Amino acid sequence: MDHLARRRRLAAPGLALVLTFTLTPAFTAPAQAAPARAVLTQILDDETPPPGDTGPEGEPWAGDEPEVYIGVDGSDPRVAGADVVCRGANGAIACFEKRGDVMWIVKTTPMSWAKAKAWVYAWDRVKWRYIKRIECHAGPGIAVGQWKRCTRDIWEDNTLNPWGGRGSGVRLRPATSFGESSLYSWVRNDG
Repeated sequence: MDHLARRRRLAAPGLALVLTFTLTPAFTAPAQAAPARAVLTQILDDETPPPGDTGPEGEPWAGDEPEVYIGVDGSDPRVAGADVVCRGANGAIACFEKRGDVMWIVKTTPMSWAKAKAWVYAWDRVKWRYIKRIECHAGPGIAVGQWKRCTRDIWEDNTLNPWGGRGSGVRLRPATSFGESSLYSWVRNDG
């Protein structure tokens, strides 16, 4: 018995020593760097976007439901000499005509469907504010080369929007049954 008691007495401090080293961190974290100093910049507060503005930096989460329209027959908007911006990809061409806020779509290869998609932004005196998505569908069974158009009313530079700014812009791209391009055209609606 005496031998057993002696062993317990020696084991207890040894166990405490082992626990101390296992519970203590083996290293310390490096010191945190001091936070960077904030550089104050002047916030733009102007009724219209600055000259040469390239639009918003990113697209919003597209979880909202778009306004969807079925296009009516139309002719190629690029021929009329109107102020039109177009983007082609994946077997379709989408166009936006500034005067009249008209979206156009045409299939350039045989496929089941095509649509023009536009993310609409309004200038809020500081930045571009996302408003909504609009889609102009070509409709089922249209022939290759048959243009469809959808007319919508979007703020222009000569109209004041609810945020106190003037003008709007759209990110325009075609989408088809072949897919949707990541390329877009930024169109200032200043017509």
